[in-house]
Amino acid sequence: MNNKLGKKIKEVRLERGMSQEEFARALGYTSKSTVNKIEKGVNDMSYDKLELLIRKFDLKVDDLFDDLTSEFNAVDISSEEDRKLAKGLAPLVKEVWSEHSISDLERILFHYICGKESATFYKCIDGKYIGVALCCLRHDYVEGCSTSPVGYLEGVFVDRKYRNKGIARELCLECEKWAKSKGCSEFASDCALDNDKSLAFHLSVGFKEENRIICFRKEI
Repeated sequence: MNNKLGKKIKEVRLERGMSQEEFARALGYTSKSTVNKIEKGVNDMSYDKLELLIRKFDLKVDDLFDDLTSEFNAVDISSEEDRKLAKGLAPLVKEVWSEHSISDLERILFHYICGKESATFYKCIDGKYIGVALCCLRHDYVEGCSTSPVGYLEGVFVDRKYRNKGIARELCLECEKWAKSKGCSEFASDCALDNDKSLAFHLSVGFKEENRIICFRKEI
């Protein structure tokens, strides 16, 4: 994770007068040490945790990611290519994460591409991006897993015209290889309870279902 993002997350916590332990509970982490490592830039924050953070504390993507691109440009000569890659992949990802704007997705993808504990794999045909998979390392508790860190599939997307050709499976295997190279012995993922297509895909590439939950909320 970029250290500037970690500092911004710390600012969000302090502005709300929360301890690291309280912040960890709010985001579903089992230990405040995870939050401490995120704030120091040691650990990455997974996409679903970032999304939960933005939703739970009524933030905008700009609140966390503003000026991050310019910072990467200042220290990494490859950042311009990374930014172009994020821009090229964003329309494909928007087919699934439609609630986000293209500019938001470009920043999220840039974060994954440049992150120390995340990776992005993609497939091109005739210069067109037709598939992408995002993965990361998780140091917090992952349902059904007993080791740490755990490789985690954050999302896999394939252009409708190229589905059922084994592309998603191929991308998932690349994510698994990356996780193994990082010392992981377990690889995990998730999907919504009513997403039968995603469930079928996960089972077809070797995942085993571990648990099902229903989350609740109410205004107070």
